Amino acid sequence: MISEPQTASLFAREQFRMTRLQVYNWGTFSGLHDVPISERGFLFVGRSGAGKSTLLDAFSALLTPPRWIDFNAAAREADRSGRDRNLVTYIRGAWAEQKDGESGEIATRYLRSGTTWSALALSYQSALGQSVVLVQVFWLRGNANGSTDVKRHYLVMERAFDLHELEDFGQSNFDIRKLKASFPEAFARDEFRPYCERFCRLLGIESEMALRLLHKTQSAKNLGDLNTFLREFMLDKPETFEVADRLVSEFGELNAAHQAVVTAREQVQTLAPAREQHQRRDSLMLQRNGLDELRLGVDGYRETRRIELLKKHVASLEVQANGSEGEVSRRQSTLDNHATNLRDLERQHREAGGDQIEQWEAEKSGLEGQRTDRLRKHGQAEEACKKLGWSLPDSPQAFAELLGNARQEVENWERRSNENREEQFRLAGQKRDAETAFSQAVKEVQALQRQPSNIPADMLEMRRDIASAIGISESALPFVGELIEVKPDEAEWQGAIERILHGFALSLLVDERQYSALANHINNTHLGQRLVYYRTARPETWQAKPIGANSLVLKLNVKEGTYADWLQAELRQRFDYACVDSIQSFRSADRAITGEGQVKHSKTRHEKDDRRSVGDRRNWVLGFDNREKLGLFQAQAQELANTIARLGGEIDKLSDQDKNRAARAMQCQTLVNLQWQEIDLLPLLDRISTIERQIREAREGNTTLLQISEQIEKQKKLVDDADKDLRQATRAHDSILDQIKTSTQKLESLLQDASIVPLTPHQVSGLDERFAKQSDAVRLDNLDKVTTSVERALNAEIEEVNRGIGACEKEIEARFADFKRQWPMDAGDMDTSLASAPDFFAKLVRLETDGLPSYEQRFFELLQN
Repeated sequence: MISEPQTASLFAREQFRMTRLQVYNWGTFSGLHDVPISERGFLFVGRSGAGKSTLLDAFSALLTPPRWIDFNAAAREADRSGRDRNLVTYIRGAWAEQKDGESGEIATRYLRSGTTWSALALSYQSALGQSVVLVQVFWLRGNANGSTDVKRHYLVMERAFDLHELEDFGQSNFDIRKLKASFPEAFARDEFRPYCERFCRLLGIESEMALRLLHKTQSAKNLGDLNTFLREFMLDKPETFEVADRLVSEFGELNAAHQAVVTAREQVQTLAPAREQHQRRDSLMLQRNGLDELRLGVDGYRETRRIELLKKHVASLEVQANGSEGEVSRRQSTLDNHATNLRDLERQHREAGGDQIEQWEAEKSGLEGQRTDRLRKHGQAEEACKKLGWSLPDSPQAFAELLGNARQEVENWERRSNENREEQFRLAGQKRDAETAFSQAVKEVQALQRQPSNIPADMLEMRRDIASAIGISESALPFVGELIEVKPDEAEWQGAIERILHGFALSLLVDERQYSALANHINNTHLGQRLVYYRTARPETWQAKPIGANSLVLKLNVKEGTYADWLQAELRQRFDYACVDSIQSFRSADRAITGEGQVKHSKTRHEKDDRRSVGDRRNWVLGFDNREKLGLFQAQAQELANTIARLGGEIDKLSDQDKNRAARAMQCQTLVNLQWQEIDLLPLLDRISTIERQIREAREGNTTLLQISEQIEKQKKLVDDADKDLRQATRAHDSILDQIKTSTQKLESLLQDASIVPLTPHQVSGLDERFAKQSDAVRLDNLDKVTTSVERALNAEIEEVNRGIGACEKEIEARFADFKRQWPMDAGDMDTSLASAPDFFAKLVRLETDGLPSYEQRFFELLQN
């Protein structure tokens, strides 16, 4: 009862005392834990691993400068050789170490993986009601576990505080700006020193030595050397140390003044070249702007020059058109004169008796046209007869008989062609069937050669796909037919037995291990054909019924192996058929089969399937060996190959016959289309010869007519030449007019083009100069080529200027980076980009006008005094 006042009297009312510790996600303390602290002190008691050191280390993290922290020191009895705890283990919640059995490496196991955060809060309160709360938050992103990956922030509150108020911090992706905005009254820093100075001032802690002593006493189990402990943690420095420090400080002030001068001069030397490069950059950018302006105006300048050139070209063409028009008029007059003279001569020719000659010549001209047509058709008839192996007759009657034969052959060709085509279709169908059968036979041969199974190829392919899909070998999914064979001495019954066991032989057997995977795959897959499979568990044990001496089961061998017992039981249960030689025995048996393949399944149900011969070995599927079946399919494949070749030859022969008949029919049709009058040349040639003789006699007997005829021929030549000259001049004139029209349309289109922007004076003068420097004079035909050359040169200049600008910017940013690296405090928030150039150059101006002179003045004053 008396001790409390005595204890209270030890502390002044303004003195702060711990009242509360809060931890959130600290070590193995997941979530928020609140530890109240009594004014009279506190004691942590618990078994090993309960978390005593974890809470003590929370005090250390809040109060001790990082360079002195030694986590879990008490548990290790000050053994600093192996520190097993750090901020990462506390934030992650390390709780055990596990050794990897394969690699042998020891891995730490954590309670909290991925992005996580932790927080600590230590509350102090004075008797006057004042509160100070020290808060620290820590976080790790992703799976980072390095000490340098830990992010940390410090808060000092001068009011009561609870870690519940930080709930939004974890949800805001650790946004420090939002945290500061949420607690504007808090003292917030991201470094320990200002945080430490703040809480030391508030709590009345005079030096960091007290914090170091507190950390030492919290973790002390062994003080070590007493002298070292007193000197390092309790004794103040001697006054001589202060005197020595003051002397050093005075020298340091002089040294700092000198250093300020050196620093200012180095800063000027660092930034001055950057300013020069910046001025050069501005000049280059101005030059580039001018070049860009010229490049933008190239298209407009080209079209402006095109308009000028088109105007000159149209004017030149109009001059040429006037000249060519006069030339056309002159040549028309010449033609008219020659034509008038020709008409006068022709009139004189008629007056001198030339009318009869003109009539004969007109008749001759018409007959010569008919002769040409008859010669062409006569040639066609001769060519057709030659290809048909016939001779062209020279009389109407014989030609009529020839046409009758040709017409009959055309009619016969149509009938035979239809018959031939039907036969080709029939043979082609047989060939397709044979090719299909051949393909199937080859497929069976290949399947039989791959493995000794008699199972059809399509079933083997299906099994291969299923086995591949579920990841097992094909041998793990046998067909029943691969495990059963008819005994050699019972070979006469194999055809009949094959009919009964055919469906069962094509069934797959699957054991319990593969059953689930097989059932799932088949259920989810469209197989495209029928499949039966049996789940072969251990055969059920029942009293086996006796079987007869002539039972089908006794005529079979079952392959030794996993499925032998199951197959024996299944055969006895389902296929106990009596193999009988007579129909009387067949009728009296319950289930029986004859050698001819008739099956009795029960007293009422009978079956005989003769769609295939009972002895056709190609359809047999039982047996351990397939050599006999392989030979059958190989022989079948060879026979089908021969059939395909024979049918192909017959089809080709029919096709050739059809082509030959079609060719003959075409020649016969050519003859049928002709008449005798169209190829008879003799009367026509006789009449032309008579007319030529009459004209020759009429001219030779009249000298005047002959002279006029010669003059007419000469005059006709003059008319023809004049007409030719006129047409040539007209074409030249029309060509010029077309050029004028085309050029005028282009000119009008350009004049109405709103996309042609007027050029600036700078563009006009600059582009005039550049176009004038080109080696070729600018014309309409090379304007685009010259423009391309000018534009290419402009682009090259712009690229060169851009390289210069880039070099300047690189040099400027290098100078800025050099300045920021050497004097980060002076650079402040300025970055090394060009955007900070005004700030850097303003600082350079201040250094040149104020900073450097003032530093030099201060240095000289200290040096003199």
